[in-house]
This record gives sequence, C-alpha cells and structure tokens, in this order.
Amino acid sequence: MLRCERRAVPIATTVVSPGPDVLVVENVDPYWALVDVLAESATRIGTVAWGAGGQVEQSIVSLWETGVADPGQVWYWGDADPEGVQIASRAAAAVEQAGVGRLIPHPGLWRAYATLPGTDAGFVEWGAVPAGWLGELWDALVDARATSSRIAQERLTVDALRAAVGGSQ
Repeated sequence: MLRCERRAVPIATTVVSPGPDVLVVENVDPYWALVDVLAESATRIGTVAWGAGGQVEQSIVSLWETGVADPGQVWYWGDADPEGVQIASRAAAAVEQAGVGRLIPHPGLWRAYATLPGTDAGFVEWGAVPAGWLGELWDALVDARATSSRIAQERLTVDALRAAVGGSQ
C-alpha cells in the first residue's frame, strides 16, 4: 500500500576524520569517548557508529546502504560478556547474509580487555557463547571466561582507548 521497500534501520554515526574505516561501538558512553579520541588521532577510522546494543543487528546493514562503509573496513567492539559477543556475532551474520561486506572485531579494543579483571565473578555464564566470530581474540577474554565474569566497555580508560586504537590500524 505504501509502495516502499523494507530497508535497514539507520545507524547513528559521527565522522571523525577522512579515513575510510568505520568503528561500530556497542554502548553510548564508549562511543562518545572514542569519537573524541579518534578525532584527535591519526588512524584509518574515519567514522564511529553507535550500535545501540542489540539494535545493531537491525541497523548494521545501513552502513553499506548509505555508503558510509564503502570501501573501508568495518570494525566492531562490544562488551566482554556473553551478550556482547553474541550481539557482535549476530550483527556479523546479518552483514554476511545481506552480502554487503564484512564486520570484524577491532583487535586493539578486544585485546585491551585482557588487561582488566572481570566483574560479577561467578555469575556470568559463558558456556553457550560462540567463539568463532572473535577468532584468536577469544583468548583475550580467557580470564573473564575462567572466572565466570564480564568486562564492560566503560571499564577502559580514555588512555587505554587511545592506546587500543592508535597502533592497531
């Protein structure tokens, strides 16, 4: 009746430099912190996108539909907990199913979790979490997984964020 086609929900983005790559961040406070860090850094990341938690599964494809992610690499960084890894895996699957590109983990940001102890020890169930999307970065979460804990994105300081994005591109 409306003669319209179903398209992906738009994802919120901020341009921080002329770089071709996009960094998608699960939560809003780390998103804004990385907008500030990347605006003063020299990396390939030119755009930061807010994944809005699990909403990224419906909005990620819009990066390609709007031309934001063409032709650069699209990186993703979420919480180091079962839900964060599952959200990322499902978003990557949505991108693959749409046939528009690839969504891969940002190595520096995921590795930064290895420097922090987890919280909520003994209460976080990692058993059913797929390791595949993270690949070798799954090992950065070994302590959190071994202690049945989690590490929220917000635990990384601005200096840690700066170090994580500075040398990994």
